[in-house]
Amino acid sequence: MRRSISIFAFIIICVTLVSCAKGHKGSKKELVLNSEQEYYAGRAVAAKILASKPLYHKEDPELAEYINDITNTLALYSDRAEIWSGYNVGVIKDDQVNAFSTSGGFIFITTGAIKAVQNEDHLAALLAHEVAHVNLRHPEAAALNAVAKSENAKDWMEAAEIGVEVLQFINPKLFKKLKMSPEEARKHLSGLLGQVVSEIGNCQSCGYEKRQELQADRYAVEFLYRAGYNPHAIVNVLNGFPKKMEGAEGWLTDKYPPMNERIKEAQESLREKGYGPKDENIQARLDRFKAKTAKLKG
Repeated sequence: MRRSISIFAFIIICVTLVSCAKGHKGSKKELVLNSEQEYYAGRAVAAKILASKPLYHKEDPELAEYINDITNTLALYSDRAEIWSGYNVGVIKDDQVNAFSTSGGFIFITTGAIKAVQNEDHLAALLAHEVAHVNLRHPEAAALNAVAKSENAKDWMEAAEIGVEVLQFINPKLFKKLKMSPEEARKHLSGLLGQVVSEIGNCQSCGYEKRQELQADRYAVEFLYRAGYNPHAIVNVLNGFPKKMEGAEGWLTDKYPPMNERIKEAQESLREKGYGPKDENIQARLDRFKAKTAKLKG
């Protein structure tokens, strides 16, 4: 039953993607999946990521819980506090400095990124940036772009027609008309969704579009402030990172906006909002950070 539900959800996603993509080129039409569709698309991307990158949770469950607590606090003060299955955060065992998100509230951060920051506010800044991507639905926008630019446009249109038939009623007569069995239709649609999943997954190493990354930094400033963290932490953490590194993935790759440009954007947001540094309880947060990351950093 669970597998059938997943396939059914994938079919809905494919049909929605195609219907949005039809009017996307040259327009401002946005992709809107409902919460359940968003979750299934994100779960598919998360599964693909975890097939090649191991989680660190079993080695340090206390750290995993700590990261989840910070993320869910930020999510609570974000503009999308409630999503279909909540925010799910994974700590990935990887020396690269990286944090990334998929649709449906799936967020990942590497052990390399945790090692690279100096306090809880810095860590919260990285996670706030990813919560912002989910809030702004950037993973879905990446999926829409993948469909709109697809070289297999004909396949996508056929998929839409098949999907409509599937959603109307699973009837052998309809599939006879399509010259395709229900299972073949499902495989066809799932295969096309796989292209979208790959496109969203690519954002883990190259980031989203430049304007989206800068927008996420601006929103991170706001979410940090609302949650009681130092909103200047996003500037501090970006200042603390090294320059772009050859062969790097994630936040240090040259496919992300230059650090100085991101810092300028965040500083402008801070000035506009009039947010000064928040220093209350900073020592308590620092002590907690040191205790929770001791095993990893030790």
